[in-house]
Amino acid sequence: MDVEAVDGTWKLSQNKPDDVRVKAADGVEAYGVGTDLAVMAALMRGAK
Repeated sequence: MDVEAVDGTWKLSQNKPDDVRVKAADGVEAYGVGTDLAVMAALMRGAK
């Protein structure tokens, strides 16, 4: 088998109610150190 491409998808909890999505973003932001998870949390909060 030869892998020719890999495609990723960012779900970011966009199909969840706003309160659930914001709580998930808060958890992501609290989990990590550095800016990467803070950026991910910001994207999750803005996902609609």
